Amino acid sequence: MLDPFRTYPAPGAGLDTLVVDKDMQLSGLVSLFRAMKSASGGGGGQLNVPVAGPGPGPAGRSALEWDAAKAQRLFAGLRDDRPVRVDDRG
Repeated sequence: MLDPFRTYPAPGAGLDTLVVDKDMQLSGLVSLFRAMKSASGGGGGQLNVPVAGPGPGPAGRSALEWDAAKAQRLFAGLRDDRPVRVDDRG
């Protein structure tokens, strides 16, 4: 009972899979965990790749086609760690 990793194996399993750089500071790790908690607790955002409309799919099926210009802006913003818009104006 005094060893929480034996009593509750899930935290131990989660920490066993965590790999960080040797220069990672505790403050950076705490910041990472707080960000993960806020995202999983409903504080995170969700967005979809903008679509232009139906497009050709395999074997005569329909598929959604990305709006190439908006998708490119979205992925560039994510890649460059910039805020991205999740409405139709962005």
